[in-house]
Amino acid sequence: MPGQRGCVPSPPSQVSISPRAASISSAPRDFENTGLIEVSIRAQDKGSVTPWLKANLKAGNTLYISQAMGEFVIHPTKAKKVFIAGGSGITPIRSMLKENIDSAWLKDAHLFFYLKRPEDAIFAADLYQLSKKGLQVHHIFTEQQGRFSMEHLSKQISESDLSAHEYYICGPGNMITDCSTSLSEAGINQTQIHSEFFGAKPAAPIQGLADDDAHEFIQVDYLDSRKQVQFTSGTVTKTLLELAEEEGLKPVSGCRMGVCHQCICTKKQGRVFNTKTQTISDSGTEDIQLCLSVPMGPVELQL
Repeated sequence: MPGQRGCVPSPPSQVSISPRAASISSAPRDFENTGLIEVSIRAQDKGSVTPWLKANLKAGNTLYISQAMGEFVIHPTKAKKVFIAGGSGITPIRSMLKENIDSAWLKDAHLFFYLKRPEDAIFAADLYQLSKKGLQVHHIFTEQQGRFSMEHLSKQISESDLSAHEYYICGPGNMITDCSTSLSEAGINQTQIHSEFFGAKPAAPIQGLADDDAHEFIQVDYLDSRKQVQFTSGTVTKTLLELAEEEGLKPVSGCRMGVCHQCICTKKQGRVFNTKTQTISDSGTEDIQLCLSVPMGPVELQL
């Protein structure tokens, strides 16, 4: 499906790394025509995998990929569509748009593409071809025009027409959160807002707990490793995966956004907040995804 992701593989030559998730930026029709799948990956200066790929991956190497995963796909409705991309968040949106280059809705669609500066723009040839089919492409350079604002949308779409659109958002976590909040405050129904985070949804201190749910002090015990981490309630904004890694543990993980399920771990007791479902778990034994779970009180993990 356009816009989905696959878990990228261990590199060749018997180099072993945990899988990573990357966006498929080509369209399914491209695969049907050429037999090729295009994955667009930005090399992260401090990353452990992407710099290796850039420096070592050669034509003819073999990679192993999973089936596509994720729920960031075009919904089969006749509603007008607005796409909001931040930086490399354009990759799954490019796939969606290319797959639907002949769709009737494209001539009424808008793409707001946020970049730091003009030289950061990618996929210029594809966006030009899409614009010839009617897509209205708006490049917004944040160093000059600032980050996402409803004013950027209202300059191109009348206020009375905003609620007639579906919104597809992909990019940095804070951008997605800001966009979704702004759209909701403007009266857009949540069912019309679709997004996917590049990484886990940003965690934040959980508000609105009843007094008997609050803990002054939180301790996470890693039973198998005989380690623990302690902090004051209300100060943690990190997931259990991040906390474990800071303690020197190396739990298996992949996508870090709740898609691949590789970081599932048994919680022996304690309550956690799921940043994806926005729900709080029961206190008993259960399997949880470390990359989505924020401790709500004392937690024991079989890790």
